[in-house]
Amino acid sequence: MGHDWPMRRRRKLARFADFAIPWGVGLFLVLVVFDEADKHDDPSAVLVAGLAIVVVQAIALRWRRRQPERVMALVLVTGLAFQLLYPSVVLPIPALFAVGSLAAARPPAVSLVGLAGVVALSATNFFTTTVEDTVSRWVSPSAPGPSARRPATAAWPSRRNPSAPWRTSRPASPASCTT
Repeated sequence: MGHDWPMRRRRKLARFADFAIPWGVGLFLVLVVFDEADKHDDPSAVLVAGLAIVVVQAIALRWRRRQPERVMALVLVTGLAFQLLYPSVVLPIPALFAVGSLAAARPPAVSLVGLAGVVALSATNFFTTTVEDTVSRWVSPSAPGPSARRPATAAWPSRRNPSAPWRTSRPASPASCTT
């Protein structure tokens, strides 16, 4: 009786995710296809093939809860084709959602095979990417973060008082202690 409200809310959220995830992933990948077509002046056959792959992946994600194994297999196959057409996309986003649903619905013996497929699909980026992509992603300098502004011997603030100044990780010397 008292637990009906959270269960209804969870069902509504799951129903919303069933529509939002395929539409969101599909829209993102359509934008990637059009962006890559503008950058490289791809022929229209590559553009149409990319859009067809995106539509198949988005529709497959709609059934990821009912048939997770088939969706995982389809997304891996179409993800490989998408990776070959557009190597600048590093992560197979539809495959990540599919393996999440597979892991939620099936035992680890099944879902780990799907995860191995996602890792193998991600590893194909090592073979399909260009040298310029690799250099610009891994060698470009980044701005120093908060760790660059604090001394090397400093530790994070304590949990009890997060506004406390930085503590040193070394104990105080006996000469500085007053008893």
